[in-house]
Amino acid sequence: MYSREGEIIGLYINKKIEKGLSARDTIREIKKQGGIVYIPHPYEPYRKDTVLNDDALESNILNVDCIEIHNGRNRKKFISDNQKEICEKYNSIAVIGSDAHTFLELGRNYMILENIEKDKILSSIKNSNIFSKKNCINISHFFTKIARFIKILEKRDIYELRRIINKKIKRNR
Repeated sequence: MYSREGEIIGLYINKKIEKGLSARDTIREIKKQGGIVYIPHPYEPYRKDTVLNDDALESNILNVDCIEIHNGRNRKKFISDNQKEICEKYNSIAVIGSDAHTFLELGRNYMILENIEKDKILSSIKNSNIFSKKNCINISHFFTKIARFIKILEKRDIYELRRIINKKIKRNR
């Protein structure tokens, strides 16, 4: 889910949490439902719009359960290195995310857990076996963009299309 300060994943929740809340309120809503707070891809220079910013992470760290140390869509090794440093800095539980958007990415990055019951998941994550192919398949990002563009066209979402074009124009200035 997207807080105002960036993306936060809530595991084991039952009700949708509205977008646009502060990071603190998003985390509070996850915790109210007895969920687990998972911070995906901290420090990701290619996804600045979705990364939970440093201030929000630091000010909410006591309520964060796990932090991603590798994401299958990381384009460079230094990104995973930085993510691991962030996790270690906060002494958090390390996780990896496959973030597979295409069939090419399936099975490249995953964790094998002994138990996925809610009350045992965090200890299972700590003791998990992690399998990771360090290099992202860059063409997968292209396929994801094409799929997103097709969805926008199917929905005839002219406002989203205009937003993306304006964002590209601003970025290229």
